[in-house]
Amino acid sequence: MGISIRIFYEDAERALCNRMRNVTARAHVADVSGLEAVLEKDAVVPVDEARKAVSDWESFSDRNSLDPESEYVYLCSLKRADRAALEPLAREVCSGWADLRKLSEDDRRTVLDRADESVTEWDMLSFDDMNETCARCPLSWDKGRGCIGAFGPDNSLLPSIAAKHGCPLVASVPERAKTEEPLTPEEAGRLVEECKKLRKRLPEEGKMMVRRYSGPLDRMEAAARVCVSEGCRMCFFRSLVPVEAHEGGDHVLHHAHHPLHPGPVLQVLGRVQGADDGQGVGPGHQHPVVQKEVHHLVVDQRPSLVGIDRHGAADLASQP
Repeated sequence: MGISIRIFYEDAERALCNRMRNVTARAHVADVSGLEAVLEKDAVVPVDEARKAVSDWESFSDRNSLDPESEYVYLCSLKRADRAALEPLAREVCSGWADLRKLSEDDRRTVLDRADESVTEWDMLSFDDMNETCARCPLSWDKGRGCIGAFGPDNSLLPSIAAKHGCPLVASVPERAKTEEPLTPEEAGRLVEECKKLRKRLPEEGKMMVRRYSGPLDRMEAAARVCVSEGCRMCFFRSLVPVEAHEGGDHVLHHAHHPLHPGPVLQVLGRVQGADDGQGVGPGHQHPVVQKEVHHLVVDQRPSLVGIDRHGAADLASQP
């Protein structure tokens, strides 16, 4: 297990994601009865009819990554060159999703009252847009990668070295990671001073300790400085992916926000492209575009995969 550092963006007025996280943009209802007029429609063709209209079904299916279990072919999931063959056969079905930004207040309230799932404006952003927003955010302390970053493995020697040199906050990191007890801005200020002190004392522990722990000290101090300047809390938490091979210097796990809102710990086994289609994604959403882009979401503990923790951050591990 690894330990990561998180800044509480919720506390900071200048966090660029705050407004978008608080605006519900889309919602899904399982029972569409009575809401057909306000829900979005998908153009579909029953698979049996589609097979008859396409000369080489196997190639067509492979080329468009069709779900073999689906009873429909969704035109929106087809490559543009393949749509023409099926467009004359298409019919509309309710997707169950509504864009709340386009509805009247009464319709919006009705959909939300019956919704089984929703996504915010932040959830709707693509990975590129999220990364760009994080890179220019005042809370981005991890070299432009956002407000969540790596501390190191949970068996790091740095806390014991800190205890030896009278730095109680750094020494408490493993226990704090278990409880996720936040540090106040005042404590973050003291953490900055401890990092400065340890940086001076590390050479006494040998060159190996300097190489190994200069990076974690730099990252802790950078996060703590942001907490002091922005008046927000920070915490340490346990993360999925082992980071032993990435502890020293700049060889750390890269962190990126994921469009799925915080939920159970997940591992992504397939390629994830995000919600670039503009329709949004959410946990359990079975829209064909999502099936095409996010092939497998399973609970797992295997390393070298993309682990999405319950803080909504993805640990992108590059195992040696």
